[in-house]
Amino acid sequence: MKLSKKTLEILTSFTTINKSIWIESGNVIKTKPELGNSPTCIATVEEDFTVDFGIYELQKLLQLIKLFDDPEIEFYEAHLAISDSSGKRATFRYDSEEHISHPNYAKSFKLPSTEIETKVSSGDIKTIVKSAKALGKPNITFRGDGNDLFLTTYDIKLTKKAQKKQDEFTIKIGETDRIFNMIFDINDLLLISGDYNVSLCFKGLAKFESENVTYFVSPEGKSTYDEE
Repeated sequence: MKLSKKTLEILTSFTTINKSIWIESGNVIKTKPELGNSPTCIATVEEDFTVDFGIYELQKLLQLIKLFDDPEIEFYEAHLAISDSSGKRATFRYDSEEHISHPNYAKSFKLPSTEIETKVSSGDIKTIVKSAKALGKPNITFRGDGNDLFLTTYDIKLTKKAQKKQDEFTIKIGETDRIFNMIFDINDLLLISGDYNVSLCFKGLAKFESENVTYFVSPEGKSTYDEE
């Protein structure tokens, strides 16, 4: 089996959520943090894995794969083997499921309800993340003022009064008649590049859905909904 460039990109992105991964047979792969469940990412890939296996240090495997030219990967019961036409070959052993924190593959994930639906472009996501980093802001919010919907840089450590005196970067992404401020840790929104359909649930969950990749992300506890 050859892993596509897109699958390698997804696996590389997964390492920002959890250093380990558990993969079950089929073409769906999932990850979540070692502690907690946010963000949980679910991806449908081109490859169809034939065995269940765990990798405790995924980054180490990805670095090993880069040493090969057009690598072929064979999956066995206890290990995988990487080889290429030049004669290079490597063996990488699996880790047991009990050592890896992972989402339940048998469970389907969905939002309890959806109060806000919008679309966010890849460019807007990159811009708001870069602007937050440039301004030293640890958070990004989806904010509705009763008329418009914005992506905004934010600092959850500050009071509302202090927040109004801070530097801010804002992108209008739509319209809404709801008044709310859904706050996310910037590190939970390091998404795989792409345009996303975003669904916000005021019960405390958001779904970011792109082509073949879906994230479920919990907002910060200081988020506010339907303010007067």
